[in-house]
Amino acid sequence: MSDFITLKSSTIENSSFEIEGTEFLDQSLVKTGLNIWFSDTSDSFPNYTFKTFGYQDDLLFSDHINSIEMGSIVLVIAIGAFPNPPSDALFRSLKKIGSGQVISINGSANYCIIGVKGEAVGDAVEAFGNGQSTNVTVSRNVNPMNIDTRYVLIKQLTSSSISVTFNNTDTFESAIADGLTVWTFGEDLNMDDVLMDSSQVYSTNSSTSQSDRLENFIQSQEDGKFIFIVSKGSAKTNISSELANILKSQLGSKYIDQYISSSTNDKWFIVARKNSKYSLCESTSKIEQTNIGSFFWTFDNPNEIIAKSKVDQRNVMISASSFNQGLPTSVTNRYSLIIDDQTAPTPTSGTSGFLMYILSEIDSSIKSYKSYNIKSTDPTTAVAMMTDIQNIQIGDIVVIIASQLDSTFVMTSELAHMFETVGAQYSHDLIALSSYVIIGRKGSSTGSVPELFSKNGPVSLFSNFSKVIVKPFIHIEAISKSVTGGYSKFLINSTEVNANIANGINVLTLDENNGNIIDFTTFDTVNPSPMINGLLSTSGTFVTVNSSPSYNFNTGAFSAAVRFQTTSIGPILCRKPFNGGTNNGGWTLVLEANGVINFMTDNGVGSYRVQTGPTNVIDADWHNIVIVRGAAGTLSIYLDGVKLPVTISKTIETPLNVDSNASFVICQNTQKPGTQFIGTISDVSLWNSDISQTTMKIAASGQLTGNEPNLVGYWKLNSNLNDLSKVSNTGNGQNITYTQIGSTQSELFASKIQALQNGKIVALSVLGAANTYLSKRAKDTMAFYLNSESVYTYTSGNSFCMISTISPNSDLEYLLISECLSNSSSETSCNVRFPIKSLFDKVVGYSFCVTSYGNQNTCKIMINGNHPTGSVGEGLNVVTVDPVTGLISEIKNFNTLSDPTAWSNFYQFISTLNIGVYICVGIKSSMGTPLTALDKRYRNMAFNMIGGCAFHNSNIGSYSLIGAKGITSGTGTESFSDGDSQVCVSSWEPKTPSNLRASQSISNYSSIHSVGLLDKYYLVNNPVSMIPKSYAVGNVYAREPSYSLSNNNFGRVVKALLVAVSYKNSPAGTIQNSEIEIREHANVLIRCGLILPENIKILSESNTQLSKDGTFVQGPSSHCIQMEINDWLLKNIKTGDTIYFVYKGRSFTNTPFNKQPGTVSDYGLCSLNQDLTATDYSLNRSTFLNLFSNVPTGVNISMLLDCSYAVDIASKTFSGAPNSIQFQIAALLGSGSDIKIRQLQQDISFLSSISNILKNNFTSNNNNNITYNNIINGVISTNKYQTTPFFVNGYAVTDDQTFLSQIKSNVSDITIGEDMDSNILKIKQYSKNIDGIEYFRYSDSEISGWSQVNVTFNVWKEPMHESIIPFYEYNLDNSNIFYYTTNSNLSAEQGWNQTSIIGYVSNTKASDKIQLYQFHRDQKLGGGYFFSTNRNESPNHFIFDGPTVFLPLV
Repeated sequence: MSDFITLKSSTIENSSFEIEGTEFLDQSLVKTGLNIWFSDTSDSFPNYTFKTFGYQDDLLFSDHINSIEMGSIVLVIAIGAFPNPPSDALFRSLKKIGSGQVISINGSANYCIIGVKGEAVGDAVEAFGNGQSTNVTVSRNVNPMNIDTRYVLIKQLTSSSISVTFNNTDTFESAIADGLTVWTFGEDLNMDDVLMDSSQVYSTNSSTSQSDRLENFIQSQEDGKFIFIVSKGSAKTNISSELANILKSQLGSKYIDQYISSSTNDKWFIVARKNSKYSLCESTSKIEQTNIGSFFWTFDNPNEIIAKSKVDQRNVMISASSFNQGLPTSVTNRYSLIIDDQTAPTPTSGTSGFLMYILSEIDSSIKSYKSYNIKSTDPTTAVAMMTDIQNIQIGDIVVIIASQLDSTFVMTSELAHMFETVGAQYSHDLIALSSYVIIGRKGSSTGSVPELFSKNGPVSLFSNFSKVIVKPFIHIEAISKSVTGGYSKFLINSTEVNANIANGINVLTLDENNGNIIDFTTFDTVNPSPMINGLLSTSGTFVTVNSSPSYNFNTGAFSAAVRFQTTSIGPILCRKPFNGGTNNGGWTLVLEANGVINFMTDNGVGSYRVQTGPTNVIDADWHNIVIVRGAAGTLSIYLDGVKLPVTISKTIETPLNVDSNASFVICQNTQKPGTQFIGTISDVSLWNSDISQTTMKIAASGQLTGNEPNLVGYWKLNSNLNDLSKVSNTGNGQNITYTQIGSTQSELFASKIQALQNGKIVALSVLGAANTYLSKRAKDTMAFYLNSESVYTYTSGNSFCMISTISPNSDLEYLLISECLSNSSSETSCNVRFPIKSLFDKVVGYSFCVTSYGNQNTCKIMINGNHPTGSVGEGLNVVTVDPVTGLISEIKNFNTLSDPTAWSNFYQFISTLNIGVYICVGIKSSMGTPLTALDKRYRNMAFNMIGGCAFHNSNIGSYSLIGAKGITSGTGTESFSDGDSQVCVSSWEPKTPSNLRASQSISNYSSIHSVGLLDKYYLVNNPVSMIPKSYAVGNVYAREPSYSLSNNNFGRVVKALLVAVSYKNSPAGTIQNSEIEIREHANVLIRCGLILPENIKILSESNTQLSKDGTFVQGPSSHCIQMEINDWLLKNIKTGDTIYFVYKGRSFTNTPFNKQPGTVSDYGLCSLNQDLTATDYSLNRSTFLNLFSNVPTGVNISMLLDCSYAVDIASKTFSGAPNSIQFQIAALLGSGSDIKIRQLQQDISFLSSISNILKNNFTSNNNNNITYNNIINGVISTNKYQTTPFFVNGYAVTDDQTFLSQIKSNVSDITIGEDMDSNILKIKQYSKNIDGIEYFRYSDSEISGWSQVNVTFNVWKEPMHESIIPFYEYNLDNSNIFYYTTNSNLSAEQGWNQTSIIGYVSNTKASDKIQLYQFHRDQKLGGGYFFSTNRNESPNHFIFDGPTVFLPLV
């Protein structure tokens, strides 16, 4: 519930502070100067703490603002003449509570502000007088202070001067007794009623028994309980070694030994959770140092208290310490960083200076880490750190630690401002001696994140962070420097795409629904390539295709497509005989005057036709036309992918019977002899259906294969008249010649772009002289489909890049473009911020583009595809757009190069804008440099209020920004250069609902780490249907976009499909935490280095991924599970790879509850139906296992089934199991059929246990080498899992197989003495030379008198199902001649006797079985026999004859 607050600044007697009309100002306390109130968590009303400061006490006022907890409401009434200009301390302090007008205050002015600690600059409500007026009033609705964050601040100034503050309200100082004071809190961390009486004091300063008491107390606490311990006085005097060990083993203490052992370390505190590997917040310090620690814990939902393991999975937990100012005795490292119980890696660049770690907000994985040893003598390091911070993606977690700063270090105002873009409030105060830690987030407001700073001693900081917050957009950057030795790059969310860049046009395509990469291709237009031809039609040219029943569409649907280039009118396609009458129907496609397109159908008696208005189709450019008659008879015409409006002319109603015996004619009209198409034509296709727009684009682009459904004719016309469709009706020609229409690479490029669906994202970057063989058709394609404005001026001397959406003819539904062109020696780049479309289903938005090229005096701003009218001037060119209507509000120019008032005017203009107004800024030649300190403040304040941060860089010649009033610095879309190259930014921004227009702030300040821009996106997003907003988690499969290309996986690949079913709509109830556990498992796989992020997909009910055709949501339905296994998990898998399927959910059996085990006929996985609203039982055991039937030999098929009946479902002995499962499965299974269903469905935590085992193994051993059996044994040893899990391994998987490792793929991998599966026999070859003839025998054991040659093949000991049969050895009359076959009747032939069964083999051929071939010396039985798995092997002139048998895989 919000409070309506009104402040009035006047004289002391007339000033007021009202809440809901009730006065709360105590005039006896108010003084001239700064009177400040901030909200606290006390039970009093109003719950505000008051202080007052004189104007001369600006530093004390600044310290007070810094100490206020983020999210607190802050009220200031300034009485008397406000300082003009305000001091730096006062200026920065008021910015931290949202002030944007403090630099506008005139002398002798009263002032008041209602802000929030950590609010974006300009978001507060404030007012000041003009120096004459004595009454200033402001009012605002504000929300009470947040209750979802628990906060503790510990300050040990001396060993006896200690304060502990809980939730910014309750501070204990003198009450803390000597010894060790302990507070404990449950998992709710309820600190609302903390009293000193709630603590336990252990007088270890004076009594030896106190150690035992504290040791027993800690051991008695439940796992996961929060324990705070603070020392005072000589507390370490009687701390026993046993207590110290308990503190280390059960609370994860890192510094207790250093505190105890050194007489110079006299202060120590710890914040920990029972049975955690590391403490959360801990420090010790020397006598002369202060010791400061702070702890922040935020709940996703303060009313939802969940188990420790689930809290841990839902949160990133970060603990960081800085010992920059004097190391405590025996402490060896100047910093410490623990992320989710794992020690962060050390930067290769060293540990001196600032250490910066960038973490993914999704899974807490470290994206990058680096050190910056900044020295006053070398400013380049500070500039490098500024650049790196600037390039951090919005929402990423940023940890910065001071570690042995250089003695010459001086913080620059520019670098300090960059620190502010991740939420810092102390950055301007840092000096060489400062200990400093911040756990920030890119885009958080100043003062809104956990941060600690000290000039005299160490600091230790802990904070958690919810992993469910996900960026609702992706940031794409394309870079080109085409000069020889240059480069071409693509970045997604600041991570470079791992693509095989080469000379030519490098093309990256992405899915607009989720941001994932579709593919990457390079088209070499630098070097010559074979030319592509088209049919050149001149007078007398035509192609006749003989009549075929396939062309008789009767009254049904049909379509035709064609590509052409012409400047004349005339017929293009015709199947209509000259004569009329019954059975002489047909149709025609004709170009008429002014580019009118005519599509006519005729039944021999009457006609029905449609025609377009005038078009540009006869302009000599390449075009494509698709004509369609739908099932209902409607005729449609598509030109270059766009459906055109048509006029109907008819003598009879559609649909008409178009059947006849007429030939199909190209380039002439048989109904009107003498008419002729003049031009170039190619890719004619004919269909017996009304094809989709996707198929139209493929057909019109020349990308058909000939095997498409419903395709009845396809003539490419590039060098012959062949029909590439299955009908194969080759044409006959008259006056046929072919002409070159472009190089292969250029035409392929154009065809690829034309074939993409509308809305797909395309990023281009050229390398080398890519214009050399770039055809006109390719350039036309870029202009029409990608809306390029620069392609026609692009020459081989340019660097060129662009990012656009496929939006033919500037279709505003899809339009978004950013492109740059510069000389070849200069790098040029373009940037696009693109929304995840699946999060903004049916949400209206606006597209913006700003281009700046300083050295060319160029600035262009585009709003929704249009360039606003108005002159472009020097300095800043500004366009504002109403966020509700999308209409341009104002167009302004501020000549910051020569107008001395420009910076002031620019600031005043920005400060008066309403919150949420979109703003585009571009410079024409240079931004200029503020000449005065006040102008610099104007510049900084103005850009701060609209999301800018790059303006701090020196020598800016080109600059583009798309921002909004009220977003934080660093969250706008911006780019800059020194002017030698062009920069361009583009973004799509959602429409602001009219009910949010009046919202004063777009940020959610009830939570730390808030990013205003992301808060706004969340307010207006609309996830695809069937996904409640509270469940939608963002990017596809709850993972960030793929940064590497799946089709470029070289070497061995490991892929994983993880399925979580929660049954949110099931009458049987929801499985709690299913999705949390599956996402945590994905995170563990990545962080342990087991699988790359781009090789993991998750299916859950919270997905926001759409199917490729956009018709349904990808979730854990039976259809989607099967589709993802077939189309993704198994795609491009090869021998040596590993696939990993994980299932967390329920399973089923058709066994009635009153029947005994053994009566079961089927098992299966309980998936969901297509719309995710009900349980589906179609994914039975046979269907599931046979999804893997075509997996190649040697692929590790790993599974983890966390459900009941897991052993029965993933059974290698199941009669319906494919051979791939029998041999290649490596399954971790949660249960067998003897376990009660209800017990498992409600209580199992198999998946969580395995995730913890993998994580702990990696943390302890720093490697991921753990076997499947180790995992199973680890689950059993925890004694927390309620049944016995199983490891089932196929015959090619060893008992000690390493998790997700490569398995044996063929016989040659087996060596003598190697352990084999108990059901596999190693068959060895033995030889014996008799009278010069070498004879062979085969056995798994030694044969007396015969010499072993090698291991030849393997067989089974016993049959496992009906396809496994005996492999016999026969002997001829007790001689040395032996014969081997699967023929059980050979003994019936004279003289042959069966001697033994060698083993069992398969009698069914499959692609994954090894074949054994028989060789012998002559054509009759007898002689020497030889067997080999090599069909081409013929040693010693042996001849292959037969039989062939199929052997087990190894």
